[in-house]
Amino acid sequence: MKKLAVLLILFIFTQIIIGCQWQTPGRLAGLLEDIDNSPTVSTTSSTATGQEAKTVSMPAPAVDSAANFYPDAGLPAASSNTEIVLTDKLKMKLYLVEKYKPGLCFGEPAGVMREDIALYLRENAPMAQFVREYYKIDSELEIYLRVQQIEGINLTRGQNGKYLYRFVDGQCCDLATYEGEINIININIFENLLSHNTKKTPC
Repeated sequence: MKKLAVLLILFIFTQIIIGCQWQTPGRLAGLLEDIDNSPTVSTTSSTATGQEAKTVSMPAPAVDSAANFYPDAGLPAASSNTEIVLTDKLKMKLYLVEKYKPGLCFGEPAGVMREDIALYLRENAPMAQFVREYYKIDSELEIYLRVQQIEGINLTRGQNGKYLYRFVDGQCCDLATYEGEINIININIFENLLSHNTKKTPC
């Protein structure tokens, strides 16, 4: 009888050792990871109904924040969630556009196809959205023209924090080239027109 009891104890002890060895560190780490990533269920009891209410807490999904797009940095727009950053250079361009209102007709007048407007706005989606919100306009044609005006302003860094600007005011048969310097001090914009040349073009 004692011999049978000893054999039984040895058998149980052997099974315990085998079970511990089977749970290797890698397997235990995997189990812990599965537990961390699994939904958490909390149970609360209701004394009024005698039923249990279960609340399932799922892991929070990753949220993609809108990227910032600096229009003068030469970086491509990342996605449709890209937001234009109102830099000093962009402020200068907006100032020049609003002051001079440069035309976009260079030569014989021609209409713009709706498909071309839609394509251009898709290719320049961040700036188009900025123009829509900044000027509070919804017309695709107006947005298209305003974006082209902004993109038509050429700024080159000069001295003492100033920028040299150049743009062409296209009025179909008459073209006017403006060149000058512009800078921002605090919130004030200072602009000095250096040259204004006009010429005729066949139309």
